[in-house]
Amino acid sequence: MKYQESQVVNPTEIMDRKEKEFLDENPAHLQDSKRPAQFVSYLDPEIYEEELLKKRERKAEFKKVEEEEAKKKKKQEQLAAPRIGRLNGSGTYAQYIMQNTIKNTMRDQDPREVLLSRAEETQKNPLFVQKAYEATQPKTVFNTGEQ
Repeated sequence: MKYQESQVVNPTEIMDRKEKEFLDENPAHLQDSKRPAQFVSYLDPEIYEEELLKKRERKAEFKKVEEEEAKKKKKQEQLAAPRIGRLNGSGTYAQYIMQNTIKNTMRDQDPREVLLSRAEETQKNPLFVQKAYEATQPKTVFNTGEQ
């Protein structure tokens, strides 16, 4: 296709994608290029620089939005991590059992002290078994082993 000055040509129709990207990155190349006059008149350097700045700003905004979406997606993936039973990936099964089982505290207590601490209370408020034997056996009889 030969270029004629009388023919109005849209430069974007003639240029391929790589040429457009090259011109976006190198605006000074427009004046030095051996392209027809339509390109230079259509892309005034001042207007072109403004458009280029707008385009870069839009790209930067779009990139920020994409990064934020990627972060949100990554957080959601971490929250929805696979779980094994009641365990998550942060601990072992032994740790889970040690933390969640009821600990036996009886070995830390002295049984004699516990009985002596409740001795007065049991004499004041006898259990229901002792009340049942009050009528038939008013005085308690213990096996002393001397029979």
